[in-house]
Amino acid sequence: MKLVLFAYTREYFISRKIERLAEENLYARWLTQERVPTYRTIARLDLQELTNKGLDQLTEYQRARNLIDDALFIDGTKILADANKYSFVWKN
Repeated sequence: MKLVLFAYTREYFISRKIERLAEENLYARWLTQERVPTYRTIARLDLQELTNKGLDQLTEYQRARNLIDDALFIDGTKILADANKYSFVWKN
């Protein structure tokens, strides 16, 4: 899962390219502890389920240590996407 999340941040979304990244990139090799998964293994990952489980575990960890409560705050920050900077439309 760490490798796939790392690959997504580097804009690699195809399992064969992620496998190549794991072979060639030093940081990816460190994440996988020098074990390069095959593209089939990467393709079989149910990333949605793993992400949900990871978020649930993180939430439980934070609740157990009283780091979060039931209050919800919404931030209105606007962040430009990594796209054409002239295509962003401000709405009033």
